[in-house]
Amino acid sequence: MSKERSSRKSKRPYDVAMSFAGEDRAIVENVADNLDRFQVRVFYDEWEKHKLVGEDLYTYLADIYENRASYCAMFISRAYVSKAWPRHERRFAQARAFSSRRPYILPIRLDGTRCPGIPSTVGFIDARKTKPEAIAVLLLRRLGKELYRGDDDTFMLKRLMQWRVFWNGTVRAKGTFRMLHLGRELKKRITFNIWSPDERPLSLKDVAVTVGRRRLAVSAPSVVQTSRECRATLPRPLAFGDVLNYQFSYCCPGYYKDVSEVCRDQFKTGYHMLKWEYKFVFPRNSVLSMFELCRRVGRQNYLQSYGSAIEQGCPVVYYERSRPLVGSELSIAFKVGRP
Repeated sequence: MSKERSSRKSKRPYDVAMSFAGEDRAIVENVADNLDRFQVRVFYDEWEKHKLVGEDLYTYLADIYENRASYCAMFISRAYVSKAWPRHERRFAQARAFSSRRPYILPIRLDGTRCPGIPSTVGFIDARKTKPEAIAVLLLRRLGKELYRGDDDTFMLKRLMQWRVFWNGTVRAKGTFRMLHLGRELKKRITFNIWSPDERPLSLKDVAVTVGRRRLAVSAPSVVQTSRECRATLPRPLAFGDVLNYQFSYCCPGYYKDVSEVCRDQFKTGYHMLKWEYKFVFPRNSVLSMFELCRRVGRQNYLQSYGSAIEQGCPVVYYERSRPLVGSELSIAFKVGRP
């Protein structure tokens, strides 16, 4: 690609422009919302109203669909083919496609209507068989956006963890995960691991998993040495946007009561997530002498120290990170003791 073409492409403010009829707005907005979750620059008229005020819409929209987007997602339906404004958008999108060396129009068929100027041999997405969130993922992949694919094709939007440490050595943990399930295989079981600090035996209690308000049966060991896997069977496969919660508690007095010991937690994300959230609540009237968090991205380390921000009495440490990169590592270390 020449420097001139590369420069021209980089100046386009939109990754994809949505061309559709007003009757089909519900599905288009759903797809646009899901593309936006993954930081795709979308031209969707409802989000651009402030820019359209006072403009000659005939000229402005012609420029959008011919020059200002890398792709045009065309939602083809009976209403789309028959109405004036979609016909206007299609005219300029087809002019761009005619002069482009690579595919520009990405057709999504909402019904069986044939669209003038779109040959039947062009590959399309059939919205009658594909959910809006899955349409978004197909478009993401066509746009060349990176998506991590796990073994079960599960993506995660958010992870929230809360840990409570008590003086008798008891630790209670709760996790909330918002799932984005888009794979071909239906996920019927979920698993999670419980790690033993310093390879000490732990007695597990209160192990529970819920999806929404429904509590699931969990297969979990009563004693953990190093690491053990817990499993829960789902009443139905995970759906897009499901919220999954799990909790457990264990007792390890020798590890958490000894001031000379340092608690360390390390994990590496294998999901494309919108947010990490961690909340640590320590025993009342305890002294948190050290709390450090190290984030590693590639070969770069980012160290955060919370020493000056920790108050005695009921120390709480909260960490939040938006859109962590796939492969990022997070290491947490702290010392806690009596005053």
